[in-house]
Amino acid sequence: MSESEVTFSVGMTCSGCSGAIERILKKLDGVAEINCDLDKKEVVVKFDKAKVTPQDMHDKMKKWAENAGKELGPVPEAA
Repeated sequence: MSESEVTFSVGMTCSGCSGAIERILKKLDGVAEINCDLDKKEVVVKFDKAKVTPQDMHDKMKKWAENAGKELGPVPEAA
């Protein structure tokens, strides 16, 4: 597995938000670990870059953000 890490800026305000993000991202093949930080409003994802891209993850979170009326930053570069 070729593991990378990416940090998304997400306007989460409660544990319901972070739970929804985790459920959404866990459905993607290649996502290995998800850490949501409500204070920083960040989601750090470790993933297999051969199976999933930051754009794939962003696309999934964008639909949730629009429906929930939350902010979602641009697609970040993977580390």
